[in-house]
Amino acid sequence: MIEYKASGKAPITGVLIGILLSLLSGLVVGWILYQITHLLKVSLIIIFPLVAGAIAGFGVSAAVKTGKIRNGLIAALLGLVAGTTITVTDHYLGYQSFKSEVRQTLEVNGATVSDQDVAVATDLFLQQSVGKTGFLGFVDLEIKGGVSIGRASSQGVNTGSIGAQILFFIEWMLMAFAATALGYAAAKEPFDEQSEQWYAEGTRLVSIPLFNQQEVLDNLKARNYAQVGQLGQLEAVPHDRVDILIRNTPDKKARDLILEVHAFVTDKKGKQSSNTLRTGLVSRESVRAILEAAKAIVQNPNATPDQDAAIA
Repeated sequence: MIEYKASGKAPITGVLIGILLSLLSGLVVGWILYQITHLLKVSLIIIFPLVAGAIAGFGVSAAVKTGKIRNGLIAALLGLVAGTTITVTDHYLGYQSFKSEVRQTLEVNGATVSDQDVAVATDLFLQQSVGKTGFLGFVDLEIKGGVSIGRASSQGVNTGSIGAQILFFIEWMLMAFAATALGYAAAKEPFDEQSEQWYAEGTRLVSIPLFNQQEVLDNLKARNYAQVGQLGQLEAVPHDRVDILIRNTPDKKARDLILEVHAFVTDKKGKQSSNTLRTGLVSRESVRAILEAAKAIVQNPNATPDQDAAIA
């Protein structure tokens, strides 16, 4: 078994698609975040940014897969783009809401107010308050006013300007981290360079009792594939186990297959957890050797259609 390593390739067209989809994800999630935190007056300082970043991260993952980006650094940068876009969108919508409040103030006596009047009045107020105009002036005004932390039913504790800067930075970091992590993970998923396809989800080939774990790993390292098959069975072991999974491309035409070794352990509370022990490239002949060896030691040597199809 040869260890799988991503090629690091990133087609120019794929990168452009990735940037577009990452920006779109950030815009959509930023809009949703604003609706929740500003209009509904509900905000969870740590949880909301992480959730927002994770949602955008799924969009980044889709961008990576669509653009066939196998470069972890570029994928991480796309996550950074998405996380930053969320932050900018959230604050920009707040800026537009602030301008609407300025318009309402100017129209208090029924006066007709143009967009230019609103822009001038907004910039004048921001210039007098923080010494800057436009969107950046509004952000500085937010920072100057601080952020109230506490229950929705009370005014809470104001962080002050320094606290607001730190809080805004932490929120941006959390959103960017979540989106970046998911994008990076997507780029590291197995990709068949020959057919230019991502490998599909794995199909269980054989299941082996957990106490044989080290023997499985040793035989795989030594490329003794038949011995691996002799340790297992075609049906899933009902208790703690090691599963050998095989991943093929959607069209089943990959020259080499991805073999994954997963350990499943159940704790005292009955909760099962899994851990990936090995991931690597193997030939179809090697996979067939595992399957045939497993068939040979059972009374009913019939693989499921999925098991046979994995190496068809």
